[in-house]
Amino acid sequence: MEVIDRTLAPAFKNVDDIGLSDVKKQTLSNGWPLLTLRAGIEEVVRIQWAFHLSGNNRSGFMADRAANAMMRDGTGNRDSRQIALELDGSGSHLGLSVEGNLAHVTLYTLSSQITAILPLVKDLITNSVYNQPAFDLYLQSQRQSLMVNRKKVSFMSRKAFKESILGKDHLNGFVIDDHDLEVLSPEGIREAAREVYMQRGAYVMMAGQWPDGVEAAIDDVVKDIPCIGMPEAIIKSEEKVIKPGRKLEVINGTVQAAIRMGMPSINRAHEDFPALFVTNTVLGGYFGSRLMSNIREDKGFTYGIGSGLVSLPGAGYFFITTEVGADVCRQAIDEIYKEVNRLKNDEVPEEELSLVRNYILGSLMRSADGPFSQADVQLGLINLGLDISYFSNLVNKVKTVQPDEILAMANKYWDTGAFVEIVAGPAGCC
Repeated sequence: MEVIDRTLAPAFKNVDDIGLSDVKKQTLSNGWPLLTLRAGIEEVVRIQWAFHLSGNNRSGFMADRAANAMMRDGTGNRDSRQIALELDGSGSHLGLSVEGNLAHVTLYTLSSQITAILPLVKDLITNSVYNQPAFDLYLQSQRQSLMVNRKKVSFMSRKAFKESILGKDHLNGFVIDDHDLEVLSPEGIREAAREVYMQRGAYVMMAGQWPDGVEAAIDDVVKDIPCIGMPEAIIKSEEKVIKPGRKLEVINGTVQAAIRMGMPSINRAHEDFPALFVTNTVLGGYFGSRLMSNIREDKGFTYGIGSGLVSLPGAGYFFITTEVGADVCRQAIDEIYKEVNRLKNDEVPEEELSLVRNYILGSLMRSADGPFSQADVQLGLINLGLDISYFSNLVNKVKTVQPDEILAMANKYWDTGAFVEIVAGPAGCC
């Protein structure tokens, strides 16, 4: 057995790629794409069914979300207790989510249990009843959550920011309010479920380990559901007119203020995104970023601050977010602008850029650790209509980006005069 000398540090290695496994594609009997990623050593598997949402206004968005969230509350063949027992008894877990323009039904199960549990999944997708008692419980839960969230400065700043950047009636700017719950009905939810889960299939993705021949059982789940195709890459959709400036959301009784600021930006489908991603990391994308060094380490205004780039189908935005004491809110905003302007006026030193390069490459490798994480990475691209070449381009740009490119990206995409500023906190804090 080889003896490791623990007094010597491991050799430093350059990252050439992040080691993503290949995704194979086949087509099921009625046109559904089945994407498979076989990886890992554990006998577990994740199967994810994706459906295109149908809503084109706030009531439609709300119904789509409710139809997804209430799916395991009962079908024509099983009540919620039977569903829970069947899932638990097979060592399975069912995840339900709505992200971007897609609704997801995600099954985690043991490889040996796939064919036994798939009839339950089919029943949930095609035969959920959305009855009145389940609807009443859902409504009560949503109202309770809304009441609690309205007291949180972080929630209120995020809500106001998304509505300012994307619009209240935009699918991705939509945040639930009282009126959305008032107009929701069991029949509206059932209609949304019929539209989404019986007419608007997107794809199935399976990751992990599974026995040969399970494709037929997966096919049986969706064989009667039309598929309208995979998501398509949309670089830019119709723009909303943004009104820059500061807006205060008054939350009485709080001692902290949540700051969220930024502007519309590009998404991953744009050729400039990799360079802008590196630029954002320098500003606020990791613990040693300039915002953290200034606002947290030097000034002590906050426990944490960060910036990010959000990619959506046909849209995207850049944001900076933090929570500070109400008494230092104005100072914190001034310091944030100071750091943004530093990136616009001065080139990043090579030593700092080298650190950021290594951080990003390491983070990308961690994001691909395990079959389910790799599937998440792949799905993040698929849902925007992109392919794996995006990550090859990203790794190449991270390794080769130069200080003058960082300077150019900051000036091209961060017009501080166009920033939307949202502050949620006590009156007079900002």
